[in-house]
Amino acid sequence: MFKEQLYLLACVFASKADSTNLSQILRHVHYSLDFIKAACILWPELDDPMNLISLFPTIELGNDDNDNNASANDDGSLSDENLVVKLLENNPDLIPLVEVGNTIVNTRYLSTKYFIESKLNGLYSSNIIPLETSLSSLEDLQSLWLQIRILVCNEVIPEMTSFYEPLWTHSNFHINKEGKDWIECIIEPLNYINSRLGSKLKIKDFSKMDPIAVFPLILEGGDMKKELIPYLQYTKSFTSFLNNFCTVTQFPMDNQENYELLDNLIDILPSVLPQDEIHTFKTSLLRIIFENSGNLLKFTTLATLSNLVNVTADNSVMLTDYDNLHYYDLQKYLLFMQNFSKSKDSFKDLYLINKGTESSQLAHFASICKEELSANANKPSINNAKIKDIFDSIVHEDNDMVLSHLTIERKISILLETVLDLGEFDVLEEVVTQYKEKFITKLLLKFFWIYFNNSTNGSKKSLGMTKCRKVLNLLSLEAHTKGRQDLITKEELNSLQTLLDVSDDLSKYSMNLGKGHIFKPSNILDFETKETGLISILLESNNSIYKDISVTFEIMKKLNVAMACQCPFINHNQLKPAQKKDVIVAYMRLLTLHIDYSLVNMDFNFAYKLTMELFDKFKTYIGQQSETSGIATDERFNLCDYWLTIYQVGKFIDPNWLDNEIPTEILMQQMKILSKLLYVCPVEEVEPIISYWSGLELELSIRDLVNDKYSLEK
Repeated sequence: MFKEQLYLLACVFASKADSTNLSQILRHVHYSLDFIKAACILWPELDDPMNLISLFPTIELGNDDNDNNASANDDGSLSDENLVVKLLENNPDLIPLVEVGNTIVNTRYLSTKYFIESKLNGLYSSNIIPLETSLSSLEDLQSLWLQIRILVCNEVIPEMTSFYEPLWTHSNFHINKEGKDWIECIIEPLNYINSRLGSKLKIKDFSKMDPIAVFPLILEGGDMKKELIPYLQYTKSFTSFLNNFCTVTQFPMDNQENYELLDNLIDILPSVLPQDEIHTFKTSLLRIIFENSGNLLKFTTLATLSNLVNVTADNSVMLTDYDNLHYYDLQKYLLFMQNFSKSKDSFKDLYLINKGTESSQLAHFASICKEELSANANKPSINNAKIKDIFDSIVHEDNDMVLSHLTIERKISILLETVLDLGEFDVLEEVVTQYKEKFITKLLLKFFWIYFNNSTNGSKKSLGMTKCRKVLNLLSLEAHTKGRQDLITKEELNSLQTLLDVSDDLSKYSMNLGKGHIFKPSNILDFETKETGLISILLESNNSIYKDISVTFEIMKKLNVAMACQCPFINHNQLKPAQKKDVIVAYMRLLTLHIDYSLVNMDFNFAYKLTMELFDKFKTYIGQQSETSGIATDERFNLCDYWLTIYQVGKFIDPNWLDNEIPTEILMQQMKILSKLLYVCPVEEVEPIISYWSGLELELSIRDLVNDKYSLEK
């Protein structure tokens, strides 16, 4: 019965915060667990924690108060009865509490103990040290007592989670490992959470919470080292955290705060994760980076993204639902992104582009090339370096992880076109001289014909012709620098240059193709085998030019040289050889055209002059031919091509002549022309020519040459 009496007295002393009397009882009962529980529950919650120091023997032993030590020895020698008597002598007001019948004392004892046990049962959870902890050491005793006491006080003042911090940090207060872990991993993180969020979450409730509910409280601006890591280690909830919170949804990386939170996790989490969870963490991180890199690039740099990627460096870490995508794939994506930093494509964008069709990759590459180079259009030095970087990446990239359907030639073609469209010809000079790939020459030729065919004006000042000339300069530079005569010869370059020159010449005149068609430089190539057809249009569209044969002959000679280059509608990538036409033959054909248009313009005198020149040129031509192959059939054959034009001169009648009669001087000139024509005309045409000549002779014979009213001298 004395034990029950001591228990009731201990409860009273605890409720009064009487550490002197309570410590006597605790020492006497050797710090019985039941008495410890009673002291923890009944001691005033708001009392200063430091007032409890004297209750523990390790603290007393560190105290210089010898009286207390002596008292400890005296109390230990007393019996239960003597100690009860001693305590009642000093506290007579408590006599009615314990000096009653045994039945009443026992009832009071059981009721009080039940109350204390009920209180404790309401405080404890599976995350706290079990009530029946073995007190094998004073550290265990202090740890259990402190734990219970913290829970009791926290029920009253939940906002003061660290109320007992002065006690647990006291140099003489020793706590076992379990107690330290509980304080560091539960109490202190909760204290940070309550302080940061302004909440009053109780330790009891916090300990019972599912970790999935706790993680958001910590991630909302919490200190990872002080809150998350201790909590994870104590609750061993790594798997739950990785599966539910280290996800694409939780880390969209769409703002600086979210990115820094992830960065903090990367910095501290691997050092505490179990080995089997590190692989899970890196896989989760790889997925977050892969799917949300586009958000990150909106407010940070590629260098930051690259640092994140490096964390996932592990051959075993991959995303199986994205074709086993791993760290090395992201590294290759990074190289692409560095070359095209303006496009802001994410890793996932590049992955999807890689899975797209050839046409979609072509369109995307063209778009990002234009976007990249247009951004620095006014900064030649920057663009120069950027273009060279892109060329390098294309030429030396053996396995393109993004544009897998595009060949190197195709990509350089698109880049060249972009550069040329932007007018960055100067930049290309260095590139063209540096790279020795054969297809660059072919691509430049291709673009030459594209610009030429798309030009609407042949003037050298027009945009299209300016581009053609600059491309031609690049071709010349490349041929000269690399000695690439196997791709384009000097003669072929000269043909292309002459084509541009003759386009410029023709742009100075009217060129009527009929039916509302506007003459373009590309129309020149429609007359590849019939240059005289083009000259005919020129003469027909410009009435005054028929007298200026030097102009048309110069154009004719340029056409002859220009037509040595291939027709662009057949094959853009090669040049074909062409036979240079005999200059005399070309001139004679040109003479026939001028004769025709002289007659059209009723200019017989000029037509006669040109006709006689034609006979003279033909005579020279015959002389050249006779040195090798004779003249009989060749003479008749060649001049036979022009007989009808000559015949028209011989038959010409100007309606403005007097009485519609041929002037006598012209009549004799026509007879002279017809007599020469008889030597070269087709055999079947001899008779009509002789007949017409005879008619002219008869007319001449009947005229009065003395008083000839049809003479031009009249």
